[in-house]
Amino acid sequence: MAQFINKQQLKSLPCFTHHEDIVTLCQPLFKLGISSYVYVRTYADGSEFRLGNRSDWMEHYYTQGLYKESIFEKTPQYYQLGAMLRPTSVCHSTLVSHSPILDSAKNDFNIDHGMTILNKEHDYCEKIFFCSASTNPGVINLYLNDMDLLLNFNRYFKERALPLINEADQHRLYLPCNEQLNALQQQDLDTVNRKAVEDIKKELKIALPHNPLSLREQQIADLLVQGYTAAQIAEKFFLSRRTVEAHTINMKEKLKVRNKAQLLRALLSVHK
Repeated sequence: MAQFINKQQLKSLPCFTHHEDIVTLCQPLFKLGISSYVYVRTYADGSEFRLGNRSDWMEHYYTQGLYKESIFEKTPQYYQLGAMLRPTSVCHSTLVSHSPILDSAKNDFNIDHGMTILNKEHDYCEKIFFCSASTNPGVINLYLNDMDLLLNFNRYFKERALPLINEADQHRLYLPCNEQLNALQQQDLDTVNRKAVEDIKKELKIALPHNPLSLREQQIADLLVQGYTAAQIAEKFFLSRRTVEAHTINMKEKLKVRNKAQLLRALLSVHK
């Protein structure tokens, strides 16, 4: 068993040899403002594989030994079925041991505002990571309002990427010192496993108290403050003009304004 992970080991892995195919599969997420997706399987024997559109981050994660600090590298028995993990935007205060990994992703690769989902099977655990750029905190509204959309995308990815998943399963990595990994950060893991969806939603609302807009409303707001008309916005998002106008009315109600001028002023303070 290898004692460390190096670039030579990574070159033949499907997440690197089929990188462009994975990027193509992730296109629907990019339209939602999600710029990073990683699908991970960790097995009971300590092996794992990863498929994601940010191969640069994965290379850094392995070659710099960040996996040695991760609470997400434990074997399946340490996780609860269907546990929903905290987004990176609110987890630093509780998942202290994992913070160096989050900081590196944000500062070095502009990977931030993430949500991680766990699915536990008989002999392996799925860990699915969704993240966005640091400049897009509004993506948290997607986690709040459209969690099913993320789950549906993951099902779509597993269907379309089945040949890659099968290939990756034949080229698993065995992380060194797995017993030590399992012994680390148990308190953080207990915190993670206790989190339920409704708890997360409450925390997310606290994390973004000044932005009541949905993801679609934020997308429209971004163009409104740039001077786009309802017709131009409708064309850009493949919507009807009436739909855009309905969203605009909803934004006025949420922000408690009466006209477009007041709406634009409110958006400039809310939609940052």
